[in-house]
Amino acid sequence: MRKFLILVWISLFYYASAIYGQNMAAGNPFLSDADLTTLAAKELDVSLTFRNAYSFQYYNGFKAYNGSDFIKSACSNYVEFKTAYGCTPKISASVELGYFFNKTIQYKDSSHNGNGLGDLAVQFKYRLYFNKAAGFTLLPSVGIKLPIGVFDQTKENVKLPISVQPSSGSLKYIFSIYMSKVMNEKLSISSLCSYEYAQLIDSDNFYYRYGDQFIFSFYANYKFSEKLVATLQCRFESKDKSHIEFSKIVEASGYKIIFVSPQISYNFSNNWQFSVYADLPAYRYYNRIQLAASYAVSLKLLKKLDF
Repeated sequence: MRKFLILVWISLFYYASAIYGQNMAAGNPFLSDADLTTLAAKELDVSLTFRNAYSFQYYNGFKAYNGSDFIKSACSNYVEFKTAYGCTPKISASVELGYFFNKTIQYKDSSHNGNGLGDLAVQFKYRLYFNKAAGFTLLPSVGIKLPIGVFDQTKENVKLPISVQPSSGSLKYIFSIYMSKVMNEKLSISSLCSYEYAQLIDSDNFYYRYGDQFIFSFYANYKFSEKLVATLQCRFESKDKSHIEFSKIVEASGYKIIFVSPQISYNFSNNWQFSVYADLPAYRYYNRIQLAASYAVSLKLLKKLDF
């Protein structure tokens, strides 16, 4: 059984490296299950994550669309620094800030490329309910994303599209609830419901409001040993259509996607952890013709400190 599970994980990561694409969403990317739990009091987590994404496929509705050559491809390379601290046995706080080495759209004869700081995210989590005997945890959280990074970026006096701006440019509020259940000494399951509400952008170059975003994720975590843990996430993302001036709806915006996201984590000595994970879309639906998500691969290094 163990050899079979390892073979499945290797196959999934081979598939992730062989395909292309990722929706060029502004701001910091969504991350994995490891970022969702609370910390013990006076425990500090410090992590560094690198994420690569690439896309070239258009979608119209739930079908691939091959009739447009306006944008040939899109890619991004991103690094994020995050620190999280257990303030009390029930409350923890985290701060994360990312940097885009590039967010690039390649046209037939030209390209647009943005780079710089992304959004600053601050989140507070409260362990509302914990039953050690049942292995059940209920964890609501609230957060905010501050658009402190580079926005309204121009290159050679040309305004860059909003999709390649490193920061989203929008103040965002995030509300979520996380639940986990330990099934046995090797297997645990968990789920996350998250809602993100974006404020209107009224800048020098943009008058724009992103659609509200809803995320539901289900996780299964299997511990092969004290050092090796595998996670399989199934994530549903739904984003409403965006708006521009005079409350006009951007018809070619908004989507519904189901991702399958495998992850492998290895725990080294001295509380170091290394993780590899991928986002693979199993179902995609886009309003009108849009460049679609196809894959993203991330590498993460985490250090735990106990004060």
